[in-house]
Amino acid sequence: MMPCMWTFRLVGGESLAMRVGLASVEHSGGLSLWSVFLTQEEAATLETVLVSRGIRVARWAEGPSEEQIKERDALMKAQRGEAEYLTASCPSCFWLDLKAEEAGLCGLQGWHDTTRTEALRMYERARKDACDCPLINREDAG
Repeated sequence: MMPCMWTFRLVGGESLAMRVGLASVEHSGGLSLWSVFLTQEEAATLETVLVSRGIRVARWAEGPSEEQIKERDALMKAQRGEAEYLTASCPSCFWLDLKAEEAGLCGLQGWHDTTRTEALRMYERARKDACDCPLINREDAG
């Protein structure tokens, strides 16, 4: 498993100072926050050691969520020119949604009705691009 940045929140227990990976960390027995670069196994081992010293521990990995990874991958695909748009106007359209793969990257076709309705109500560009869309019947666009 690859290492990543972990945040540890420590409360109570014994005071201690130690070296964790490349970081020197301290806990006074009150409240401490540590950021350390570890594998998941190393983070679990460190948590076990801290708990054995009477410290209450909460830990979480810092990094992108699955949704963020998917969006980043879609953006990179678009930058490399690998995205498959439905029309030539899609790349500059208000309704372009790189996460809406099942709708051909089109928010006008893939968003929930209430989201689409609010966008049409609030944004002139949304109304214009919906009316100009070659894939949508003008009557359905707003």
